Amino acid sequence: MQIEIQKPERNYRWVVEYQNGKTFSKGEVEFKKVLEADQRGEVKRFALLPLVPGLKELVVNLDQNKRLIYFERTIGNTGNEFRPFLVYLLGWQETIKGVNSKVIMYIYPNGNIEINNDEATLTDAYITKEKQNGV
Repeated sequence: MQIEIQKPERNYRWVVEYQNGKTFSKGEVEFKKVLEADQRGEVKRFALLPLVPGLKELVVNLDQNKRLIYFERTIGNTGNEFRPFLVYLLGWQETIKGVNSKVIMYIYPNGNIEINNDEATLTDAYITKEKQNGV
């Protein structure tokens, strides 16, 4: 018996702009290199560009004090109650007066955004709506 694993749809692609004006997108440079450049303060801007009509471009402008936060979280289940989906997490971390501070946007496939500095609360609401829509 072969199990088919559904891959979540991608709604965004990332683009990075460095302080020297050079711009790269996913596939042109490894994300690991972006993080290394960010640690050196070389990243000026990081953007998520929509691949789906109706979604908006999301941008984080960085300076010498801010460090990029970006990753994708696949939300799935074993009961096939809803299709797997990606939540994009985009934001920054900075130390202010010795205190670590972070701002994170949780970006859902429908374009909803929750800004939080900890775990998002919209995931359960999104899953409930997906189940109601029979997706």
